[in-house]
Amino acid sequence: MIEKKFTTLSIMITIGITAVIILAVFQNFIFADEVWYGMNCEQLKELALSPEHRNFTEQQHMEFHKVLQPCIEGDQ
Repeated sequence: MIEKKFTTLSIMITIGITAVIILAVFQNFIFADEVWYGMNCEQLKELALSPEHRNFTEQQHMEFHKVLQPCIEGDQ
């Protein structure tokens, strides 16, 4: 009986760890190209003026400006 509970617990822990790893990989895959992910408006504006901004791909540039636009509109 105790062995069965231990085995069940081990399986649940293994599944939990696997789920965390999958979520971490998935999150990195989705946001890998979005270096601005999690930045506040001030940081976004600094990034817009930085040399790194010029190295964005066309797709990254378009996505970045979608995120930046509300910050710019909030200043007006």
